[in-house]
Amino acid sequence: MFDYGAPYSDPAFSGISLLGSMRKYGNRCRVQLVSAASGPSTADSTQGESIRTLLEADCPSLTDAKQACMKPTPFLRGGMLQSLYSTMRALKRDKYSDISYDRETKILSDGGTVSLDWYPARSPDSADARPIAIVMSGVGGSSYEYHIRCLSKSLGKEGAGYRVAVMNHRGMGRTPLTSPKIYNASDTCDFRDIVKYIQASYPDAPLLGVGFSLGANVLTKYLGEQGA
Repeated sequence: MFDYGAPYSDPAFSGISLLGSMRKYGNRCRVQLVSAASGPSTADSTQGESIRTLLEADCPSLTDAKQACMKPTPFLRGGMLQSLYSTMRALKRDKYSDISYDRETKILSDGGTVSLDWYPARSPDSADARPIAIVMSGVGGSSYEYHIRCLSKSLGKEGAGYRVAVMNHRGMGRTPLTSPKIYNASDTCDFRDIVKYIQASYPDAPLLGVGFSLGANVLTKYLGEQGA
């Protein structure tokens, strides 16, 4: 006899209910990067175009409110949890990240020291025209971070065609701190010196920049200062 008071326990129904709950939780974790309403445009007097117009043409995913969002991993909803998780796996080694760098140390004009970790090893041929990706990590990070090693191995593997030079800021990644000055998000001097050095060393090689967090800030500021 069917008991109308018993809870409904159809496995299919339970599965659908669980998926629905997970979807709702995922939507609550969603981080919106732009508002649905278009804000005022910032005009560029030299080009006659607004920044928003340029983004809509070249990077539509950054201006469309439906696309410009981030859905963090559900169990890493907050920034603190994300930082703890990244710290725990920073030195992880697997087939995607197990590489050996070729380190080069550079003494700058003020006596400060930065290091470049190359992958694959530096080419002795200055005419080598393979493109070079200059990579910068976030605050407190270095070439040893898991995501940096994964990126370096992916770009530098045979067939990809890139060389990677990870720039370690002063005092980072076992780089000696030899000056009173340290690095910060608004100082592009060290990065500019490294770009000039690599350009002089491999004049025929195209350069591209990759920055994470603070490194992205330095890279963006540098490009603005250069008029790129």
